[in-house]
Formats: sequence, C-alpha cells, structure tokens
Amino acid sequence: MKRVSMWIMLCWICFAGVLKAQQEALRLDVSVENASLEQFVRLVEKESGYSFIYGEDVSLRQPITLSVKQQTVGEILEEAFEREPIGFRLEKNHILLFRRPLPKEKRYTICGYVTDRSSAETLIGANILEGIRHTGTYTNSFGFYTLTVPEGEVELNFSYLGYDVQTIRFCLQKDTMIPVQLTANNRLEELLVLSDRKEAGIYATGMSSHDVPLTQIRNTPALLGEADLLKTIQLLPGVQAATEGFSGLYVRGGGPDQNLILLDGIPVYNADHLLGVFSIFTPEAMKRVTLYKGAFPARFGSRLSSVVDIRTNDGDMKQYHGTASLGLLTSKIHLEGPVWKDRTAFNVSVRRTYLDWLARPFLDKDKKYGYYFYDINAKVNHKFSDRSRFFLSFYKGKDHCDYTRNTAYEYDYASYYYNDGMDLNWGNTIAAARWNYVFNHQLFFQATMAYNHYDMKMSTGYQNLDKVHKGETLYVYPLAELI
Repeated sequence: MKRVSMWIMLCWICFAGVLKAQQEALRLDVSVENASLEQFVRLVEKESGYSFIYGEDVSLRQPITLSVKQQTVGEILEEAFEREPIGFRLEKNHILLFRRPLPKEKRYTICGYVTDRSSAETLIGANILEGIRHTGTYTNSFGFYTLTVPEGEVELNFSYLGYDVQTIRFCLQKDTMIPVQLTANNRLEELLVLSDRKEAGIYATGMSSHDVPLTQIRNTPALLGEADLLKTIQLLPGVQAATEGFSGLYVRGGGPDQNLILLDGIPVYNADHLLGVFSIFTPEAMKRVTLYKGAFPARFGSRLSSVVDIRTNDGDMKQYHGTASLGLLTSKIHLEGPVWKDRTAFNVSVRRTYLDWLARPFLDKDKKYGYYFYDINAKVNHKFSDRSRFFLSFYKGKDHCDYTRNTAYEYDYASYYYNDGMDLNWGNTIAAARWNYVFNHQLFFQATMAYNHYDMKMSTGYQNLDKVHKGETLYVYPLAELI
C-alpha cells in the first residue's frame, strides 16, 4: 500500500512538472488597445489557462495597448506592466499580481518650430498634444515649442486653426528636435459644436487674455473704411473708448497711459495718429495680437491696466506676394517674399494719407494748411539652421501738420506785407535686432538689441516786408523758431 501511494505521489509530481513546463513554454498571440486591467486579465486567462489573483490596490496608471506574437506568458506580462506599478509571480496555475514601486522613467524632450508649409511663416500658439499620455503644450511668440515626455512610444498631434492636423508617431529614445510644417486648409465639413465654455474666464489657462483675430480687425466697421486695431480692441468686454471715435483705451478703469503696447516686444510710446483718431498699426503687417487685461505674465511690467502684444509677419520664404489698396483716407502697399529661398525673407508695409495733396488746390492762395501721416514697417528674417534665427525689424511713423499765411494791408501811404507759418511733427522710430538660439532641448535663448525714440518738434516763424511808395525800403525780420 505504501508503494502504491509513493508511486501516485511521484506520478503527480512528474505530471505537475510537465504541466508547468508546458504552460511556461506556451506561446501566445495577444493584441489589445486601450484595455483596462480587467479586460487584459480576462483575455490572458482565456488564452493561457492561468487564473489571476490580485487585490484592490493593484491598478493601472494608463490603459494597456499591446500587440505581440508568439511570446510566453511571462514575456507578455513583462511588456504589459513595464511602466506600471504592478509586479507578477507565476505559481502553478495561478498568476499573482502585486503592487510594486513604480520603475523610474527616463524622460526626454521634444522641441522644434511649427511653420506654414507654403510660406515658412512661424505659427504662434499652435497646439501640440501627446495622444498616449494626454499631455501637451503650444508654441511661443516665435513659433517654438518644447515638450518633455517619458521614453517610449510617442504620438504627437500638431494643430492650428485653419490648418490640417498632422500626426507623428515614433519611439522616443533621446532628446529630439522635430520641425513641423502645417498645410493650410480653410474647408470645414458640416459639424455640430456643443460647449459650455468651460475654457473661458477662471477656467482658462490664460486668464484675462484675448487673442484678437486679424479677420475681425480687417472687417470691423471703421471711420472712412480704415481698419484700426485699437478701435477693434475697444469692442472687447472690459475695454472702453476714451472718447467716441478716438483710439485711446480705458481698461477696467485705468487711463490710456497705463496700457503697455508692444511691437515685437518693443514698447511703443505713441500709438495713434491725428491726436488719437487712428492707430499707428497697419493690419497687413501684423501676424498676431494678444490683449492682457489682467494676470500679466511675468515678462511684462511697468503698466497697471493692460498689455497689448503685437507680433508682425516674418516674411514669406517661398514666394513673392503683396497687396495694394487705395482708400478715401490712405493708400497702402504691402510686399513680402524670399531674399534667399528657405533662408532669408523680408516683409515691408507702407501707408500714407494724401489729404494734404487733395485739399491744396481748394485752399485760398494766401492761406495754406496741410496735414498727413505715414507708417513704414519693415522686417528681415534669416534662418541659419533649425536652431538659430536672426531678425531685423524697423518701424517709422510720423504726423506732420503745417500752416502758412500771407497778409497785406495799407496804412499811411504805405503797403505792408508779412507772412507767418508753423510746422508740427511728432512720431516714433523703432529699430530692433533679435537673435534666437536653441542651446539644447530645454534652453531657448533670445537676445534683443533695440532702439526706441519718440520725437515731437514744433517750429514757428514770420517774415515782415515793409514797402513805401516814395523810394523803396525793405525791412526783413529774421525767422524765429521754437523747438
């Protein structure tokens, strides 16, 4: 009887060993996408014959996405739980799952510029979303982005309003620079949009900031059809006009002098023409306009009410194009294109009024009045490499007002002649050189050298001529000038 029992135990041990060896040698094909722990466990139990044992403290950080062929159960579990706080142990017909310290992840940085495919113009505020881990970022004011994610499979989705979404999938194993070019697409299929506007107000990532669309600036009704940036901003909530028809801004009770207006990062001291009727900004030269009514970023300062951040076009590196317009008040010319294709581009915009020319023939010959203003925007952009870019920008604006009067009268057998005049000029001159360089995937360097000058000059003068009938005597008084 003892011999029989021993033989039975020996056979059972051999059978269990053979069964275990067969299970360990069993190779499976497993394919799951975004599966929960329960779904993954049921699939492996069905395919392998093992049963899982685990407690409530065992959970996944992210759904399991896995596709393997001809791998053992141990290899499948190792790959599935590689980045999860879950350990496992094979016990005969059971698999024991337990919680373990999360393995330290290697993290790498992805960076680069996002540009327009047709013009190579940088896109400010383009969105970058990593689809697997649901994290993201957006491009800065120079079109540059940086995103740090764990090592492994990465799915990057690049999107921008009016452009096709571009998706890039790859295995991240080191710091990587990826320049991206998006293709413009203004076609919109039929869709239904439902939103409770949770992204606005206190729920927004940038509180109190508003991006002002350029189409809105160009299409807002304005005096004599002249599109005006500051008058468009006056229509936003929390902003009031100083006086009806003028371009001054009163933001949440502050005065016009408490608004910081920046042109490519350089302060603008005088932002209007004709004593506040028109602003100095030409819509054709602008790329992006952002209004901050509060919670200013740390890089802004010295004002209390608001910040208006204006960025100008860098220039088209692919082809030449431009616009010309003739209006009731002003005429404008805008031109941009490549100097060196895919390397250097320029952007020039010029605007001038011509009321002084039109009104001059209708004025009295003894009284002359004249007024005009002009704006010149110019920018040169050179790309040394994907890491290094250089910009030169220039703005010149001026208001000019002049008055001349000739007067003659007779007194005591003599004729008296004199003339007087006045010239008044004011305006801004701004010049800047900027160098951007990416030292590494976590350090973006910007160096700016700028010249900014506001000038106001007034000159007056008179000339007196005295002619007498008996003989001819001439008295000339020199010109007096006040600056």
